[in-house]
Amino acid sequence: MVFAKDAPTAPPAKAFGEYLQVLKDKDAWWFMFFYSVTFGGFSGLASSLTIYFNSEYGLSPVTAGYFTAACVFAGSMVRPLGGVIADRIGGIKTLSLMYTLATLFLFIASFGMQSYVVALAVFVLAMLALGTGNGAVFQLVPQRFRKEIGVMTGLVGMAGGIGGFYLASSLGYSRQLTGSYQLGLMIFAALGAAALVGLASVKGRWRTTWGRRGWRSSPGWRAGSTPRRTTGRWRPARSASSPGASTFSIRRRTRTGSSPCSNGAWSLPKCRRGPSRGPAIFLIATGSSPD
Repeated sequence: MVFAKDAPTAPPAKAFGEYLQVLKDKDAWWFMFFYSVTFGGFSGLASSLTIYFNSEYGLSPVTAGYFTAACVFAGSMVRPLGGVIADRIGGIKTLSLMYTLATLFLFIASFGMQSYVVALAVFVLAMLALGTGNGAVFQLVPQRFRKEIGVMTGLVGMAGGIGGFYLASSLGYSRQLTGSYQLGLMIFAALGAAALVGLASVKGRWRTTWGRRGWRSSPGWRAGSTPRRTTGRWRPARSASSPGASTFSIRRRTRTGSSPCSNGAWSLPKCRRGPSRGPAIFLIATGSSPD
């Protein structure tokens, strides 16, 4: 605390009412819904699986607790991995895949498995998908709401808590009204499918509006500049003759005739060759993309 300080690029403080203006943006509500499904599903299952394993398979409370802990541990550990995957292939693609998998596994779980070992495996896979989706959501939020990231973090987190409360309650009501958890799990699987459809409906607009800016925002770079080397580091210099050549930050300087873009090990989707003098200089996008 003694040495802590705000980032030099931190936005100025706003009045409380100004922060609430973000609720007028429909993207804020989309992100809240997306996180209510991923984190809501994760936290809801975390609070319900002990009772589920105990009542459905007759496991002792201790054993049911161990099974639940395994599911929660799996979902928690992959959350950072969700951010890593989203950085590599794009947050939208990652989230779409995770919604698909989570919906599939929750739908399978709704029919009940004869073996508690199979049930454990299905719920672990569902939690892995939901946990990875949590990380993917927060890879996208800062790209869209750079200046309102504080309030958006709170709002999105709140929506996740509400989603968890809903899932836990729906499983309880389903058990009470029908004698099984099938209806509650199927409803939440349907919410996962609805989130997938919603993401598909907005991804085109995101990629052509704020998403286009997301991977061009490396600090210290400006459109129309070209790199030069100074004491072992790349930095922007004079304007380039090739428009947009420096839109991307520098990842590697290659020798003449070798392109990192031709190497199958490179997974970054955007590669451009800058104006070269002698050895070829390749500019490789290193910023985040919502794709």
